[in-house]
Amino acid sequence: MYTFIVANMDSEPEKVVKFYCKRGIMANYIKESKNGFDFAAASSSSKIVNANRLQIHALVYNNI
Repeated sequence: MYTFIVANMDSEPEKVVKFYCKRGIMANYIKESKNGFDFAAASSSSKIVNANRLQIHALVYNNI
């Protein structure tokens, strides 16, 4: 299996690969939170209420 990364970063190849691996992991966490926990759904028009809801869900998820 081959993986190709095309980037314009001025860094060593190993550091570029590590950076993109971390980026991919974070993208998976975001996708999981949107799909699995419905973080994308806003229950209020208030940003503070939605931010608090997100934090409570994240705390519960991490404590399970």
